[in-house]
Amino acid sequence: MKDKLPERLFALTLTSNRLWGPILLPCILKRSGERDYHTITEILFPFPSSSTVASLQPEEQEIVSVINEYGERQLFRLFSKDKNVKEFLENVTPEKTEKFIRPYIEKRIYKCLATARDEAVPVFFMKSGIRTIHAEDRLEISSSQAYPLFRFDRHPEGSTYSLALLINGQRISLRESGTEIICSSPCIIRTGNRIVFVTGTEGSRIKPFLAKDKIEIPPRSEKKYFSTFVLSTVNSGSVEASGFKVLTPEPEKRACLDIEQGLAGNPVIILRFFYEGRPFFRSEPEISSTGFTEENGEYVFRKFFRDTTWEDDCIRTLNNSGFFSEDQANFTIANLSGNYDKDLYSTVEHLCNASDDLTAAGFCLNCSKTGKSFNLRPVKLDENIKTAGDWFDINIKVQFGDYEVPFIRLKRHILSGIREYQLPDGSFAVLPEAWFTRYKGLLEFSREKDDTILLHKQHFSLLDGLVREEERIRDAIQKLTLPETLPEVKLPSIIKATLRSYQEEGLRWLLWLRASRLG
Repeated sequence: MKDKLPERLFALTLTSNRLWGPILLPCILKRSGERDYHTITEILFPFPSSSTVASLQPEEQEIVSVINEYGERQLFRLFSKDKNVKEFLENVTPEKTEKFIRPYIEKRIYKCLATARDEAVPVFFMKSGIRTIHAEDRLEISSSQAYPLFRFDRHPEGSTYSLALLINGQRISLRESGTEIICSSPCIIRTGNRIVFVTGTEGSRIKPFLAKDKIEIPPRSEKKYFSTFVLSTVNSGSVEASGFKVLTPEPEKRACLDIEQGLAGNPVIILRFFYEGRPFFRSEPEISSTGFTEENGEYVFRKFFRDTTWEDDCIRTLNNSGFFSEDQANFTIANLSGNYDKDLYSTVEHLCNASDDLTAAGFCLNCSKTGKSFNLRPVKLDENIKTAGDWFDINIKVQFGDYEVPFIRLKRHILSGIREYQLPDGSFAVLPEAWFTRYKGLLEFSREKDDTILLHKQHFSLLDGLVREEERIRDAIQKLTLPETLPEVKLPSIIKATLRSYQEEGLRWLLWLRASRLG
């Protein structure tokens, strides 16, 4: 039972305009004495009283403002080149109304009915030319949405389809007298004394079923119909199928990273999710994709659903690897310089460093859109240092993915600041930026012998931070670069003087050089 209405109230009335179809009008209603009906005392359209509007609640004022956006003068200004409103109304065509004017009006009707639903603004059905409103004229706005259920039947003698709308599991009778489409897209219908928001389909698909229970599909266009309209319907909503198959297999899925130039001109890493070869961005609203095939005369639809939990896990993996994004599609690394080439090298280097973890997590890495093929596999060093007389024999191998390169071949690149090194397959490896500081001095003061580097022991300090495996050499260099770590020594008996601290430190240093065969 509906609540008893106050003596005076603001309300919306649903009526029909001879040109525009169903529209809403904002009204002030007043009860007629003790009688059980209200009279429309003021219609706030198309020229609402400013004093009346000022007395309304904010949400009611907003409704009045929105509805007055489709007054005849406003429509004339927006959609007509006629001399005046009268000519516009006389000359407007049904085609223009359907294509331009009606969608404009429906957008505002939808907004007002959504506000009425959320703010409990009463809505009534107003019969043409009648200004009295009775309790039975009130329209209930359903708080639940309706969903479409299409049924397609394919038989040798012909195919048909029908449509039902379900709300809370119950079917809405579309053939019921008084059912009309108020808004097409997004869709709102009136069925009896109930207004229902419909999701998952448009009014144009519902309209045929206001007059008939099912639609015949012409045999000559059956395949085209199934491969287009039915395909779209299977993908977007619930379908009952007879005479053909709708399968929902687990799709093959891949997360792919592509280095590209972003809209701001900076290098970015684009994340796309592929399901059975079809790409999606994380932000795309579609939750499914469907394919159509004909197999031995049978129509088969394969519908797969996106795995948004997996997609979010992929994004977290990228974040943990140092890639960040504001839109879940364009990822960058921190501390970019603003110079495209330098930032591109930094991005490739960062991706190489993370590639083992990313490929283990199922990512595929690409750079085809940079205009150059870069190696995106990890870059690894194998350092082996030995001593031979007065020289360090340094053998360093660099692993660029599947290719091993003697480090000495990078000498010209390191000394000249060239970060790209071409590999045998034509791709380019990006040399890590730290190498140009770490190895430049070593290469400047060394000699080449075959694929090894020879460094005289007098330049031992250039090995600091380089040696890894030769414990004796590592300990010696640590002591030589940190004199305070040198061991205490007993002065030779031939020295009869008392040494100052710096002299004693120098003596320890010289004795350690001799003991370490470094000079």
